Amino acid sequence: MKATGGAVEEIPLRGELRLIPRPLVPGAVRKGRLALSVASADSWFWHAATLDLKTGEVARLADPNPSDFHFVTWRADGVPIGFGYGIDTSLWRFTRKQQ
Repeated sequence: MKATGGAVEEIPLRGELRLIPRPLVPGAVRKGRLALSVASADSWFWHAATLDLKTGEVARLADPNPSDFHFVTWRADGVPIGFGYGIDTSLWRFTRKQQ
């Protein structure tokens, strides 16, 4: 049973983004769209996105900086907002010193 009552309905996802197994934030559903976190093949980070509950279309939102968005919801005026952990890191390649 859905939280709003009624039978469970499957939502076929369209696109290449994967859903992240995170709990939903209160208020995450607004006007038939769900605000949530997703992953993509071209990034190590989790992105904020919206899911159209009727069509299954997932739309990634613009990321202001590289971070993992763990919780996404809506402001009262309908603008999506999210909480993320910013990450500043470097990738190093080590080689053995010649003797």
